[in-house]
This record gives sequence, C-alpha cells and structure tokens, in this order.
Amino acid sequence: LKALWVCNTRLTGRGLAALCRMRQLRELDLWATPTTSADLSLLATLPNLEKISVGGCDGDPDALRGRDVVPALRKIKKLNTVWLDGVVLSPSQRRAIEKRYPNVRIT
Repeated sequence: LKALWVCNTRLTGRGLAALCRMRQLRELDLWATPTTSADLSLLATLPNLEKISVGGCDGDPDALRGRDVVPALRKIKKLNTVWLDGVVLSPSQRRAIEKRYPNVRIT
C-alpha cells in the first residue's frame, strides 16, 4: 500500500500513529479528519512520504494553523507535493510553502 486516502473520516492521532507504521506510504490524504497540529509531527516518521493533503472545511473553529503545519511539513524529508485546504496561513507562511515544494495547492 503506497497511497491512502482517509479524508473526511474520524481518524484521530491514535489512528494516525498506527498508520505511520506503514513506512512505505508515499501519499496520504488527511483532509477533514480530526487530527490536530500535534498529531502532524507523526508524519516525519514516514520516510517515503512524498504527497500530503491536510486541512478541513472553511470556517472550522478547530482549523489547522500555518504556525503548526509549516514546521511539521518541513520535517518530512521526501515531501514534494502539498495540498492545504482550509489551513489558516499568513502571507509569509504561504510564500514559504510555495517556495519549498515544487507542487503546491492552497485552497
């Protein structure tokens, strides 16, 4: 299994920790899951992860923040494709993401 879409599920940090034992994963879609910014640090344990999608619905009071997401993404060594949907980013955080990764989608 190299790609996994668990978007719009009730995946929590505990479930994400279990998924992170699948070290062969290259793509992971976590959009609209209740994972927290603290849970994102687990993603650094995925040595082959190249593509990630995180975020949630617009106006979500528990929306992920750029100050938490950007540092967590930097720790994922092979990451090259990022889709952030509903993540609250400052202009400088947005520029940093767009500069660092060759494939970026921010909605």
